[in-house]
Amino acid sequence: MNVWVPALSGAIGAALVLGWLMRCFRLSLTAEEIARQIEDLKPKVHRFWLAEITSYFVIATLLTFGWNAVLLAMASWYRVPGSDVRFTAEPILVFWFLPALFLGILASWPPVALGFRWLLGDRYKDLERYRDLRSGARFPRRFTVPFVAGTLLIVAALVLWGLTTIAAFGMNTIRIQSAFGLRKHEFAYSEVTDVYSVAQIRALSGRIIDTPHFVVRFRDGLTWSTHDRVIRTLSNQASDLIQFICERSGKEIQNVQLLPGE
Repeated sequence: MNVWVPALSGAIGAALVLGWLMRCFRLSLTAEEIARQIEDLKPKVHRFWLAEITSYFVIATLLTFGWNAVLLAMASWYRVPGSDVRFTAEPILVFWFLPALFLGILASWPPVALGFRWLLGDRYKDLERYRDLRSGARFPRRFTVPFVAGTLLIVAALVLWGLTTIAAFGMNTIRIQSAFGLRKHEFAYSEVTDVYSVAQIRALSGRIIDTPHFVVRFRDGLTWSTHDRVIRTLSNQASDLIQFICERSGKEIQNVQLLPGE
């Protein structure tokens, strides 16, 4: 599964949900009234509003990279390969950036809000009002808990997905596990029927795209590819991995333009 499919779907879904919520909680003011109130508050808090946005962006960025490092370390610790494992294919690095981004965004707001509340004192209410007027909506406080819970649920699902998705190639067996451990396969190298070096892929639109990759086909019809999956070998390891599979299975690489059956 292409990692950008859930990423893009999630981004579009989040944008649609945010748009719907802003429509539900939009201010009951006319455009003229909003413009007038913005002009009234602008001399007082506009510079603080800009500083708040900048602080939020900087802290969210730093926390995102921090969480990304934590998640990568956790994934490395969680999946220590066995003594006979020579190669592993795990979620690509950008995959872990998705839950890290959610955590970075979520964790950055409390310090920014508390800092500006302490800095402005009673004027913080003016900043909140100015922020609402600029966005055209005011989210009720009762929405905070469901929002945080929903975000943490998404993060937990992504982390679990990443931790349970792996392919491990040992001296005698190949173990392939899909997301959440829903499907687990273990093959002996004698069950490898074909090893392909594929030059192109067929996109969902039907267009043929030049994308060199390798495909391993097993006796039961299952295929495993070094391309277009959430689990992916590093490009500089793919050739070594396929050579290792060929040596253990006794199969030769077949060079094809498209995978047979596509």
